[in-house]
Amino acid sequence: MSTPGKIIIISLQGIGNNIFINTVIKKLKRLFPRSHIDFLIKTPASLEIFNYEQYIRGSYVFPWPPNLKNLIKTIPLLFALRKEKYDVSLTAFPGNHIFFNALAWLIHARKRITHGYKKLYFKSGSFLQNVHIPVDLKAHDIMQNLNLLKYFKVRPVLKDIEYPVRLRDEDRARATEFLKRKKVKSKDILIGLHPGSSEAREMKFKRWDRQNYAALIRSLYQKKKCKFILFTGPEEQAIASWIFQACKKTVPLSHLFINQTGLGEASALIEKCRLMITNDSGLMNVAAGLKIPCVVVQGGANDPVRTAPLGKIHTVINSTIDCYPCRDIASMGKRFTCRTRECLKTISVETVLRAVLKKLK
Repeated sequence: MSTPGKIIIISLQGIGNNIFINTVIKKLKRLFPRSHIDFLIKTPASLEIFNYEQYIRGSYVFPWPPNLKNLIKTIPLLFALRKEKYDVSLTAFPGNHIFFNALAWLIHARKRITHGYKKLYFKSGSFLQNVHIPVDLKAHDIMQNLNLLKYFKVRPVLKDIEYPVRLRDEDRARATEFLKRKKVKSKDILIGLHPGSSEAREMKFKRWDRQNYAALIRSLYQKKKCKFILFTGPEEQAIASWIFQACKKTVPLSHLFINQTGLGEASALIEKCRLMITNDSGLMNVAAGLKIPCVVVQGGANDPVRTAPLGKIHTVINSTIDCYPCRDIASMGKRFTCRTRECLKTISVETVLRAVLKKLK
């Protein structure tokens, strides 16, 4: 097979998905060191924690959301990308949606590689791509992305799986200053919590209830006198503020903090934590990449086979009710309609507390 001159990676999902595709970028550069690799994303914050410079030629940020307001920015970008005449495009998993497939077709690389899904072939526009790698129904999303390399006659193995997260010196310095201001010492048990998630599509329905997080914090303070950082983004500030207010009468302000900084500094603070308690989110994957033990409360549409952090240091707690997960790999691309989060309601504070205390022994 001839070396592709130009390759573009299309990954218009969240931060966690960009972590999952990063391994493919590194592998591609090793396979084709002379190829130009470009990266199309929707989340510029991802660039704060990934060491892309040595692997890619350029990164492009797609105007998000894709609506009429952003059309004036989108059209010149599409013309510029099409003009590049890429030899290969790879659409990150999961990509069984008309938008992703139409975008790959408009960029119009000679070989447009995606996954071969069992559902919605015509409705999703999957036919607009011309190379389909079969979906592995038992594989993690990282391995699904690595499987795209089968087109290049590469057979990925488990040892290829990585969580490549890089922290900048300036972010580590800001994190150190934050902890210094809060009088957090090295002997303190510092626990990170991410009670939120993206609100894109059904993602907000994978959040464990805020009352549960508040009760968990109060119990951990009583038992271990831990200190806590609540990590929050723009879409999650109301959740973190509610939890803070619900805890402040029993947990001293010297032991409970809210962090609302950028992804780089938040990641540097996660590196300082003893462990991370979180929903299935991008920050969960950041913690996994930094080898910080996670206790993950997983529910909703997210299948633990697909997205749970890999490694024995992590504990994933999910429901055993029949309808969980709402959507598995085989039905990828279909929307789910559950809004009651019954699976998350079956996960008690006591269950999560036991898992955390076991980690803290």
